[in-house]
Amino acid sequence: KVSIRLYSKSVEHDEGGRLKLMGGSQGVNAQNVYYADRIDEIDFFLYAGRYDDKRLSIENSGDLDRNKYKKRLIGSIGTDNHHLEFQALEQKSDTFLGPAIAGTPLKAKGELNYFDLGWSSRFLDQSLIANVAYSRGAYTMNSAYDQEIIPNTQITAFDQEHIDEVLSVQVKKIVNLDDHKLTIGAEYRNKSFALESLAFNGVSRPITQTYDAQQILAFFLQDDYTLDENKLLTLSMMYQAYDNNAPEIKDHTTHQIRAGYIYTSHEWVSKTFIASQEFAPEPYMLSKSFQGNSNLDTMKSLYAMQEFIVDVNRASLHVIFGYVENSDIIIKSNAMTDNAQNTSYVNTQAIELKQTFLEDDTLDVNLFRSEHSSAINDDRELIYGITLRMLNSIDAFDFFNELVILEGYSEGTGYDYSLGARYHASDDLTFSIKGENVFDTGLEWSYISQMPPNKETVKASAIEQRFWAGLEFLF
Repeated sequence: KVSIRLYSKSVEHDEGGRLKLMGGSQGVNAQNVYYADRIDEIDFFLYAGRYDDKRLSIENSGDLDRNKYKKRLIGSIGTDNHHLEFQALEQKSDTFLGPAIAGTPLKAKGELNYFDLGWSSRFLDQSLIANVAYSRGAYTMNSAYDQEIIPNTQITAFDQEHIDEVLSVQVKKIVNLDDHKLTIGAEYRNKSFALESLAFNGVSRPITQTYDAQQILAFFLQDDYTLDENKLLTLSMMYQAYDNNAPEIKDHTTHQIRAGYIYTSHEWVSKTFIASQEFAPEPYMLSKSFQGNSNLDTMKSLYAMQEFIVDVNRASLHVIFGYVENSDIIIKSNAMTDNAQNTSYVNTQAIELKQTFLEDDTLDVNLFRSEHSSAINDDRELIYGITLRMLNSIDAFDFFNELVILEGYSEGTGYDYSLGARYHASDDLTFSIKGENVFDTGLEWSYISQMPPNKETVKASAIEQRFWAGLEFLF
């Protein structure tokens, strides 16, 4: 996609407005409002949201609070054939234990200011599509540690700011030939990136950056072949060429091939997908200004997925088998960026059973099993999980109960129980309460606070124990 779309509201499905206010324990609070409408032939949409995620601090020296703060503004305006959309995002967070090379972080603050603007037009009965997009992201990081982060340098504090900009142009044509729907297209992207400031121990350092731009040219083809009214065969291919503006930086070419088969009937669906993909390193991974490696190879991935969906009366069964194998993934090794020597994989099976009873009451049962290996040390881990979810409605009340059990992690077993209730005071006004991880027995993760050889860890809950109250008003 040319433009990064992080919100899915549209005038067609979400006409009107909604105001939502929520507050909870530790002072967490969230507010958002959207409005969508269509006047004559022009539709427009506007969303504004604020989320102040206050979390419990961990027992660790320094200023590590794990809080996150986010503001977002999204809008669009257009007709059936021409559309303009934008997004602005401000995000502040504790990057928690950060990219520590050695020592325990005393401070690890990050800030992102992001903006994107995109235009899309359709011509020739909407068979010719042109997209243009621009995005800009400014990233700031401030960190300090209790000892040297680079041996024999006396450097204990590190601050930097960098700016990324991307301009994208895409053109694609849809051609219908008998039972084939062909999509043919090309895309051009220009990335620029600059390390704006760099300081060690609060002292600014001069910046020498010879590599600051990348151009990508892509061609793609997709064929959706309808075998009959129940069967669809799809095949897609993409070629991308990456041209870096510094002779010492390795250029890359990548290929992607994907195939899929979908069978549908009145009671069941089968989906089969296989893919072979290559991914070029991001520019900061190649730049010495960001402690990168100019000779990195492309990352490679093999993917296979089989999915079955069966619907019988008021029950449904959803089964997924997935396998992903990754090679040459990019890792940090001894403070250096490099391609991993080991191949890693993820092998997953999941089952979801949903039963509707009485009028609108439902029971969801989700089971999963996942086996994965590490590309760093070839360690293997087998994990299991189960989710039980019950939704009930009585008059103007909706009730929610959920239990999540995770087993097999090196951290142990976690039991996360959540519950909630909604009261519909009217068609337009709803009040709600919710408790998350009510008994504070959810899985805890260990985070590295000091790298080897003097490795230390601290523990923090993956899901906070939290209680919410809120309201929703439609207008």
